[in-house]
Amino acid sequence: MSLVVFMHLFCVWAALYGGQSNSAPQDDTLKDRLRTKLAFYAQTLGFETTARFDLTQGTILDVDHRVEFLLEGKDAAVDANWELLRSGVRGGDRFTRYLRFADTTAMLGAIENDDRMAILAADIGKQLLNQEGTRISFVRIRRHLVQRPADLVGTPAQQNPNDPSRFEEVYRAQLIDFGDGQLRPQKVEERGQVAPPTRGPK
Repeated sequence: MSLVVFMHLFCVWAALYGGQSNSAPQDDTLKDRLRTKLAFYAQTLGFETTARFDLTQGTILDVDHRVEFLLEGKDAAVDANWELLRSGVRGGDRFTRYLRFADTTAMLGAIENDDRMAILAADIGKQLLNQEGTRISFVRIRRHLVQRPADLVGTPAQQNPNDPSRFEEVYRAQLIDFGDGQLRPQKVEERGQVAPPTRGPK
């Protein structure tokens, strides 16, 4: 009897553990194997074995922030043109540092600490330029809003966790290169408020 109880509890643990997505790639391989082997029994208990989820406290403050940039020449009005700053493997050390950096920049942007944000925005632009040869024209910080239970049975836009309506922009700046090796960020207070030159006179 104790063996049967142990196997049951193991299957329950595997069903819960297998759906958690904040892990390293090698863990995901193990999870996929567990989910495949135990899917039949787990499904009889009502577990969803095909979806991934993240652990959350479910509070309004339990949100992710994103640091995004726009390449020179791209249209800032098109969301698909914005690229996410590389964050590494979810659950890894680099990803943890990225989340900490994104949360810090979002907090500074929310309290309108423009001087500190200008330094960080310029550093992002210089890092991409020096390490990858990538020239960017904008940096923005967005807050990924929490999905409420009622949203899961709402409109298609409400059900989609990555719908544009689920994001709140905290900070945006245009990076202007005057040709002296320095990038000068100009905060964009409202959409459409953009400095004419992407690069200043040389």
